[in-house]
Amino acid sequence: MPTGYSLDTSESEVDQSGPGKFCKELGSVQDEYKADAKADVGFQKGDVSIAGGAFLGENIGRYASAKSAKDAFDAFADAVGKCSAFDTKDADGSTFKGTFATMSFSKVGDETFASRLSGEAGSADLTLPVAGSIVVVREGNLTMLVVALGIGAVTIQTTEVEQVVVKGHNKL
Repeated sequence: MPTGYSLDTSESEVDQSGPGKFCKELGSVQDEYKADAKADVGFQKGDVSIAGGAFLGENIGRYASAKSAKDAFDAFADAVGKCSAFDTKDADGSTFKGTFATMSFSKVGDETFASRLSGEAGSADLTLPVAGSIVVVREGNLTMLVVALGIGAVTIQTTEVEQVVVKGHNKL
C-alpha cells in the first residue's frame, strides 16, 4: 500500500449495493456474475473531514473457470460503457452524479480494464467533487476490482492506484 493509507477498520455498515446503486447496468452484472468465493478490504488515506477523504477498496473474486471470470470481466467493462453518465438521488436527499470515461492503464494479468469516474456527491447543505479510478484485472479464474475515490479536496493519484493494482495482482 502506498504511504499514507491505513486499513479501514470502521464498524459502520458497508453499502453492499456498490455501483449498482447508481448504475443499473452495473447492478445487473453484480446480480448475474457472482463469484464462487470473494474477499474485500478497504483502506483510507489520511483523516476524513468535512473537506473530504480518500478511500480505496479491493475485491478479489474466484470463479469456477477462467471462462466464467472472463464473462464477468467482459460484462463489467460493457456495463461501465453503457453507464457513461449517472445522476441519482436517495430518499434522504443525498445525491451522486457523474460520468465514467475509459482510461489508459498498464496491462496487468490476462486482461485489464480501467475507467475514470468524475462527478459530485452530497446533500442539500454540501456538495463535494468526487474523482477516482476503477480498475478490473482478470488472471485466469480470478478477478480483482480496485476502486479508488477521492472526495472533496483529497485525491488519489493514478500512480498510487497502479501501485496497488500491481502489488495486488502479484499476490493473486
